[in-house]
Amino acid sequence: MSGRCTLVDAINLLVPPLKLMEAAAKLTQAVNSNDCRLYCNKDEPVKAHIAAVAKVVLDVEKDGRWTADIVSTGPGLGWAKGAYTWEFDVDEVKALKPQADAAAAKTTVAVQSGTRTKRRSRTQDAIRSFAAERWPDGFEHVEDRDLVKIVGDALGLPISKRDTILRALGRRTD
Repeated sequence: MSGRCTLVDAINLLVPPLKLMEAAAKLTQAVNSNDCRLYCNKDEPVKAHIAAVAKVVLDVEKDGRWTADIVSTGPGLGWAKGAYTWEFDVDEVKALKPQADAAAAKTTVAVQSGTRTKRRSRTQDAIRSFAAERWPDGFEHVEDRDLVKIVGDALGLPISKRDTILRALGRRTD
């Protein structure tokens, strides 16, 4: 897929494997270093002096909803929040994603124990299924305590299953 995408779409392209705040930081770094061009109001890419001070900021609500915008970190250069429509090149955003080989190797090591492969827990499958339904765009922006509360209440799991919930959702690996 080529073309441009909105700021929110660009973040969603990076989440997962990145967490929400990591995706915003990665986009900020890429814009500042000109590895990912930023477009303003469907125009040409923004000028270098603007890209160098641009920062992706997220506003995350308690219920997990979020919005994104670009702000200026430079002196004497600024604009009203939401005043512009920001876009990115889709291919340049996709190039920022971590390589899948490293993630696959980590998963293989975590799943295998010697020559036996661990079985998946039905409880953990139910937790993952609920989380995918509840947060279709990812739950990286939700705090651990909120995840445990929301998932535990929905599935009727006691607080003693906190570690099970966090492991199922990749928040704990031990």
